Amino acid sequence: MFRIKTLCLLAMFSCASTVAVAQTTTQVPPKTAELTTRPAPQPTTPETASRTKRVKKGPVTLGINFIFNFTSGTNEIEDASGTVIDVSDSTSFLRLEPQFEYYIQDGVPITFSAGWLRRSLNRGDDDNSSSDELLLLAGSGYHIEINEAFTLFATAGLGGYFGNSDRTTINAGAGTTGPATVNETTSTGGFAGNVALGAGLGFSEQGQLRAGINYTGLIGSESIESTGKSFSVVTHNLALNVGMFYNF
Repeated sequence: MFRIKTLCLLAMFSCASTVAVAQTTTQVPPKTAELTTRPAPQPTTPETASRTKRVKKGPVTLGINFIFNFTSGTNEIEDASGTVIDVSDSTSFLRLEPQFEYYIQDGVPITFSAGWLRRSLNRGDDDNSSSDELLLLAGSGYHIEINEAFTLFATAGLGGYFGNSDRTTINAGAGTTGPATVNETTSTGGFAGNVALGAGLGFSEQGQLRAGINYTGLIGSESIESTGKSFSVVTHNLALNVGMFYNF
């Protein structure tokens, strides 16, 4: 009997413990707000202003210059006694000059131009004649982009020229009946150098108007075929130029 009571007491104690444990509320952590993962802001650095297509490496530029020249020159002539003397002359004229550019680096083009050149040559005794020549130049330069529309530039080039003129020469075989002088066509040619400074204004993304000043120096000769004589010619050309250029 005693053992039965003991077992009953143990059973009751076990049940009480189970109830107490069951009544203990399990703490459930509150639902936390989902954290939104955001990428850390990247440090910003000022962007370098990019060059426009007009002066970037690669594009081909074609244009034409309208050049108003003032020319001062010195050339040799032969006077009535056969002595070679220097005479000088000056003139002004308009010249057209197509130009090709290819940018090998940003702002750095190689240039090729071909233009018609007319000069006045003094023949002495108030007699003048003109020479017409093809002027070829190759060079390079640098274009500084001030903003998307405005640029400054400096260029230089070397090349040559060739053409013809006319001059009066003594007709050695005239005798008593032929003319004492004849008008002969002569050939001209020599070396040329050019420097230019100017500014450009873009009128579209690819088009540009340019204006500036340039100097062209010519050193060459004039040859007379019939006599085998050659006379030196030196010319200085100071010019104002306006041109239109387009990038492709």
